[in-house]
Amino acid sequence: AYPDRIGLRRPGEAPRFLLSGGKGAVIDAGDPLASARLIVATDLDGDPREARVRQAAAISESALRGLFPDQIAWVDICEWSRRERRVVARRQERFGAIALDDRSWTDAPAQAVARAMLEGVRELGLPQQEAARLFRARVALARAGGLARPDEAEILGINANTPVQYVTAINRAPGGEAIELGRGCWPMTSVEFVFTDADKPRG
Repeated sequence: AYPDRIGLRRPGEAPRFLLSGGKGAVIDAGDPLASARLIVATDLDGDPREARVRQAAAISESALRGLFPDQIAWVDICEWSRRERRVVARRQERFGAIALDDRSWTDAPAQAVARAMLEGVRELGLPQQEAARLFRARVALARAGGLARPDEAEILGINANTPVQYVTAINRAPGGEAIELGRGCWPMTSVEFVFTDADKPRG
């Protein structure tokens, strides 16, 4: 009767719940349901940020699965985590916004990891370290010599149109800071072509 008010207890000591509809809820610490894993919140105070549960009932996972079998499904998630500063790949069995089962997605496709990594590049940027400055100079030199390489702005100024194939499956920012631009960040065919041909003596 309340498919959007099934609450899954959040990690931690505080009795806070994530509701299947996506909102948060909190219950009094002294309430007998404070330690329950799953509840049905039948009465809330209406706070849009985190509602206080005024009345609820416990529900077992087996009962939940029996009531809403067609609303429970596995979802693959591969995204950039701003908090952890890395790509997070998970497989979750979800009922609405709550995850009844949560597992590491160890064989996430490289394409999905690369797309998530692009978000990290957009957020953290590319530092102008020595390797990046050298790479920029050699790209400019290659272009001046007539080599058909990607435009410098496309390479160093990651944007929504940047092809995913120019990013490898790097999934963590070194030291949690910025992502270093170097030989491992772009296809070896492009990098080797620039580094090799641009360094050849001319004349």
